[in-house]
Amino acid sequence: MEINMLYLLSFILILIGLIINKENAKYLLSGYNMLPEKERNHFDLVNFLKFFKRSFLLLGVSYLIIGLLISACVKNPLIFIIYSVLFPLIGVFFIIYKSIGYYKPNKWSWAILTFGLMIIIAIMAGIGIGLAEVNVTIKGNKIYTSGPYAIAIDRNQIKAITIEKMPTIVGKIEGFEMGKVRKGIFKLSDGGNATILSNGKDSCFIILTIERNTYILDYRANLKNKLFEKIER
Repeated sequence: MEINMLYLLSFILILIGLIINKENAKYLLSGYNMLPEKERNHFDLVNFLKFFKRSFLLLGVSYLIIGLLISACVKNPLIFIIYSVLFPLIGVFFIIYKSIGYYKPNKWSWAILTFGLMIIIAIMAGIGIGLAEVNVTIKGNKIYTSGPYAIAIDRNQIKAITIEKMPTIVGKIEGFEMGKVRKGIFKLSDGGNATILSNGKDSCFIILTIERNTYILDYRANLKNKLFEKIER
């Protein structure tokens, strides 16, 4: 699925660079098509189109080539997913920023750039938080996990503890999902829901069943058995 998205986004970026020309610019170029006729006459459209077309063609081709190299050479699929999301966003933002040199920017131009930069920063922060390691600690009768989807489970409420493979997941209700990393509430194939806090590194998981919920946790492999023993006491 990820590789198909790479092909699709590359095609879209290259297509944008190919179809824009002087005749259709006033219909397709956002911002330029809103300028009054007088301001359009002072706009350096010829050189801007050369820059615009060259930039999107270069972005689309480089995005495809680098993506294929990462997919073939890097074993961690998360690297490819992060690249697939951030590279085109940063590339388009850079094109928009450089395009300011072809016209007189106003406060709305800077507002759009600032908003775009904030979106990129928010996405990067969200990915960083979502990929952060989940730490599991036991204090007294409580089991705690770290992170934005942290939970606290009373050991006395646990009805069953098993170590199994990840159940089949059919959908996300809420939370973060990237590759095999899942943090949030997910729908399982048996019709039930489970709170999953998985860093996606292990093949086995600790499944805690309480009265109204199921929790699926993973941990560093060398500590998994020790954690299981502590919970079982």
